[in-house]
Amino acid sequence: MNKAGLPREVAPVTLDARFAAVRRHLEVSVTLRRLVLVTLLLLSLALVAQAQEWKTYSYATEGFRISMPSEPQFQTSPVEGGYTLHAYATEIPNGALLVGVVDYGTTNVSDDPYARLEKGMDASLDYWKAQKLRETKITIDGHPGIEFEGESDSVHWFGRYYLVHSVLYEVLAGYPAGSTYSGLHQFTDSFRLMPRQNAE
Repeated sequence: MNKAGLPREVAPVTLDARFAAVRRHLEVSVTLRRLVLVTLLLLSLALVAQAQEWKTYSYATEGFRISMPSEPQFQTSPVEGGYTLHAYATEIPNGALLVGVVDYGTTNVSDDPYARLEKGMDASLDYWKAQKLRETKITIDGHPGIEFEGESDSVHWFGRYYLVHSVLYEVLAGYPAGSTYSGLHQFTDSFRLMPRQNAE
């Protein structure tokens, strides 16, 4: 009210002022949305990192340790000759990692360990219906081994087989044909032998 008791004139709100208010509102809204998106992104990255956290798993009764991105699941299956395969496997995106152990017993040690290794490799490739791409002789702690790659229509296989006295170790990775797996060598290079302990 002015001194005469009449209402004061209110300055009209210009379009520029209205647009400025809208812009401030939008800027605040965009900033908040960006903060929310960044927070969600950081949370998702943390969850992915946690889900893919590599750890070393030791199996003294089997005589080895290995690093995998998640805890391996144990299962057994019969193999040729009446023996049993102990398998420790975990899933990766569109594939799997596996360590297999077969104890052939002291009476079944081959005079030619590489012949035994190649027989195991050929049996695996035949089972997968995969064609061998390459093969290389390797060793671990003085024990013979072979490294190989094979591929079927849908799966690429990378394997390292070792023969330690009468025990065959299979270190395997399978992933889509025509692709690569970034954790391949982190997995295969982490395989180590341990003194075998009798199960209680």
